[in-house]
Amino acid sequence: MSFYTDVLNYEKVKTLAKDIDKVDLAGDEIIKDPHLAAATALSIYNNPEITTEALIEAGTRRKKAYRKNNIIGFVPIYLTNHCDGECKMCGMRKNNDSLVRQFSTPSMIDKQLKFLYEKQHMRGVAFLTGEYNDGFARSANAFIVGYALRRALDFGFKTVYMNIGSLQPEYMAIIADFIKPEDRHRVAMCVNQETYNETRYTRFMAQEGDAFKANFKNRIDSHDSWSQMGFVSHQIGSLLGVNKDVGEEVAGLIAHAKYLMSTTAKTVFFSLPRLNPALGASNKKIVQDDALIRVIATLAFIAPESAVMMTTRETKELQDEVMPLLGCLAPGTPEVGGYLDDPDMMPNNEKVAQFRISDTRMPRETFERVEANTEFNILDFVSEDNRAERELVANH
Repeated sequence: MSFYTDVLNYEKVKTLAKDIDKVDLAGDEIIKDPHLAAATALSIYNNPEITTEALIEAGTRRKKAYRKNNIIGFVPIYLTNHCDGECKMCGMRKNNDSLVRQFSTPSMIDKQLKFLYEKQHMRGVAFLTGEYNDGFARSANAFIVGYALRRALDFGFKTVYMNIGSLQPEYMAIIADFIKPEDRHRVAMCVNQETYNETRYTRFMAQEGDAFKANFKNRIDSHDSWSQMGFVSHQIGSLLGVNKDVGEEVAGLIAHAKYLMSTTAKTVFFSLPRLNPALGASNKKIVQDDALIRVIATLAFIAPESAVMMTTRETKELQDEVMPLLGCLAPGTPEVGGYLDDPDMMPNNEKVAQFRISDTRMPRETFERVEANTEFNILDFVSEDNRAERELVANH
């Protein structure tokens, strides 16, 4: 059984959604069936009689019941901005001659881990790269990423993530060789589908000369392969704006999450980046704030056992507005070697970064502000109170 072959079916979901007369926003039932859950989410999202305010209230209540006041935190480290992909909306695409290409050395990786661990007090970190067509390049990249994951775990990070594109089992096996069986629950694979509409996917991804990235099925099957290898943490996502039918993305994300939760998944993150201007690209922000907030609220209500993630692509004002609905916050720079010089603000040089960020605060400042001004606790971050308590114990 696979998600692509046996579950992904928007026409079926739309048919089911038509038969849903009413959704009880005060209910506590968790829908486990992928198609029914997706249909319910679609029905809610598209129903103008259900206000976004009501959805926010319901989603907040359901999310808190599952996650209490906890929000997971992590910070991205870009290992390289080289990529064979030709995705029209991405600044890292191969044919973007304006981007200065960079690559991390082992000492750069260690220095950034040290900075994030000791100065930013992080215990969650993600590694990102491009995607590559040649099998040897994919093998080499898997080896480098496996090395980086192992270094982070040995350094003391509690949770590590990798966002390096779609992977077939032979490349996952290279990475898995670096991860001890007892550590596999600490490693998450992040593969965003970009869009769950295969036709729209093909329009945005290269159709010639880039068979690996252009293969919709190969990308979506990555998560099945990850589950089959015994890993339990997944990040899925849509690049909102690629598909004009945002409801289809809501349905696809919910169906995918519920399917993964029915296999080995213990944690599923939703990533919801929006099309933003990238170096050398003319794309504009198509999905506005109100639509994004409605998507987040719908996901939080239908899948409170999963975690909606937000990054510093979005402004701190928007982060604050949706904080009660979030399960994960990931501030950081999309710049290779972005933490090498102990910066006071997040670097975001458009000549080397994949995209522009809206919030340039350092991770520590972001998380301490959340904990100081809200009821939320940031997991995988050693807060100021915890640091003070540890120092007191150490001194006695």
